[in-house]
Amino acid sequence: MPGWLAQDTSNAKSEATQPSIFLSNGTWVNNRDEVYNFYTLINASNVATMFVDELGNFKEAMWVGRWVEFFSFPRDICDDYGRCGMYGYCDSDSNTETEFECTCLPGYEPKSIDEWYLRNASRGCIKKREALSMCGNGEGFVKVANAKIPDSSKARVWMSLSMHECEKECLRNCSCLAYISEAEREGTRANCFTWHDNLMDVRKFTERFPNGGLDLYVRVDAVELAQHRESRRLNGKMVAIVVTSVVLTTSVLIITLICLLVKKKQRRGKDIPESDDENVELPIFDMLIIAGATNNFSETNKIGVGGFGTVYKGRLSSGKDIAVKRLSTDSKQGPDWGVYNAFYTLINASNVARVFVDEFGNFKDAMWVGRWVEFFSFPKDICDDYGRCGVYGYCDSDSNARTDFECTCLPGYEPRSIDEWYLRNASSGCIKKHEALSMCGNGEGFVKVATAKIPDSSKARVWMNLSMRECEEECLRNCSCLAYVNEAEGGMRAHCFTWHDNLMDVRKYIERFPNGGLDLYVRVDAVELAQHMKSRRLNGKMVAIVVTSVVLTTSVLIIALIYLLVKKNQRRAKDIPESDYENVELPIFDMLTITEATNNFSETNKIGEGGFGYVYKVILSFQ
Repeated sequence: MPGWLAQDTSNAKSEATQPSIFLSNGTWVNNRDEVYNFYTLINASNVATMFVDELGNFKEAMWVGRWVEFFSFPRDICDDYGRCGMYGYCDSDSNTETEFECTCLPGYEPKSIDEWYLRNASRGCIKKREALSMCGNGEGFVKVANAKIPDSSKARVWMSLSMHECEKECLRNCSCLAYISEAEREGTRANCFTWHDNLMDVRKFTERFPNGGLDLYVRVDAVELAQHRESRRLNGKMVAIVVTSVVLTTSVLIITLICLLVKKKQRRGKDIPESDDENVELPIFDMLIIAGATNNFSETNKIGVGGFGTVYKGRLSSGKDIAVKRLSTDSKQGPDWGVYNAFYTLINASNVARVFVDEFGNFKDAMWVGRWVEFFSFPKDICDDYGRCGVYGYCDSDSNARTDFECTCLPGYEPRSIDEWYLRNASSGCIKKHEALSMCGNGEGFVKVATAKIPDSSKARVWMNLSMRECEEECLRNCSCLAYVNEAEGGMRAHCFTWHDNLMDVRKYIERFPNGGLDLYVRVDAVELAQHMKSRRLNGKMVAIVVTSVVLTTSVLIIALIYLLVKKNQRRAKDIPESDYENVELPIFDMLTITEATNNFSETNKIGEGGFGYVYKVILSFQ
């Protein structure tokens, strides 16, 4: 984001001094002659350096017995200058495993479809209808919302223009390709920026940009403009259809649910035939019945042993044969993961491709198209680096990297080294907050970390076919268990994963993970659990206060509206002086009365002419 966009437009200054994130004060100079910024260390005893490494990455580091990297750029794939070429648009939030991060700006299309298919956008985009003029030919603008603006080195700046004036300034100049106005609402005046050359390096705004995104208006021809408007109308209709469908479906489901509940209640009142299992989908038996049916789990009734215990045959009093599995308390099921393999085959065998790890440890997939073109690479963002936030750390790549550290600690833990954490170095990880407080039969519990990528699973234990409750109990009874994840939804049974060693490489789930995030439950001591529950109660109270306030406000407004309507009706009901239109808000006259009153629509009574015909003066006779 250029300097002249970073300033506060409501109070622009030629020079501004602002504190940097942690280590330095930044001074911004913006005057008629130049725009630049420089930094001075807050603590002069610190030793820091800024440099560009051999790969072209800008880095900032500080000496703390060793050089610790404090900041680096680029941070994601769209930070590479011109990643999507001229007239391209980059979105780093796309699912990069299935979707290309590059698209074209409105009114443009890929210059080379073949290269675009191979995720090579270096040649950028071209106008869809090259022969169609965009100069006084019905052209207009299409908004690209919340964007990082194009390369501004050749942008023109117009001071103190309104949003409408900025649009007119760009529209009257046929060479103007796009504009941005800093005016936040109609009527206000601010800087206006126009582009008259190739639009390069446009990308989707991300939260780590400190000054937010701006709406970029791209010039398009008349055909593209009409298509865009039609698309908006169709989207509006689609939203209406979806909302109506959801309301109707919800209503039908609620009515169906009520009917089912009523039916169920009626069935409960009926007599159930006496039988061990009649009319029961999953019969439940008393332990004494099971013991009697299996001859008290006799060895002669034993028919096999499974991963979770021994299986016995039995016979009920009704004569029906059953099989019973008696769970073993020392089952060794699931200490090992096993081995998982995956392989890929080319759809077109004539293609030449290779998968490799480069000298920096990045996994890459490339294809030969006269030259090697990179098709896929990993890691994709800062949290993909293994153990980025150390043991018991949690990484969130969606954080604002300019102001927020991407690393935090899991519930019940805190940074091992506050000084290193302050310098954005989380390699030493986190430690337990209350080291002296036992987490074994001492009131401990679990705190949920929602939709997470689970910890390094190389040492995880797997327990088959457990419910959510059973998974929690399995982890809680084993004092070495630090966390668990269960794939079961609702009351179902599924895999249960438990961790008994350092929790490493936990990160926030992002959309490009194909299988979604899972809820990780971290073991915490009694103090941390109490604090967490108190925080949840406070949050619940806050939500209740907000909801109550909204309901009360809405109720007051509805009551006030009803009161006003009643008052209005009461006023209408009052007597009106007797006349030809007594008690009639809009009087109605027959044609003879109108003809007589206007002297048969005489020219002498004519007083004017409107869009629908002539207007005549009338004189009514009151009786």
